[in-house]
Amino acid sequence: MRKDLAEILEGMTKEELLEAFEYVASLIEEKEMEEPETRRAHVEVKMIGKYGPYAYLRWWENGKHRSKYLGKLRV
Repeated sequence: MRKDLAEILEGMTKEELLEAFEYVASLIEEKEMEEPETRRAHVEVKMIGKYGPYAYLRWWENGKHRSKYLGKLRV
């Protein structure tokens, strides 16, 4: 990651980081849609009770909704 981007992210609040994360996830999803030969997926951020936020990669495969845990977001 570029050093200047890392410095900007480190100065952001938790809410700003979550907003940036969701924005980046939507950009990734748009890029995937531009490449129809690749599997389409999206990143979902969710809270479980008062714990989290947790990131999951979600996609459809062979008629089933699949999910891969990406990890807890550090905020």
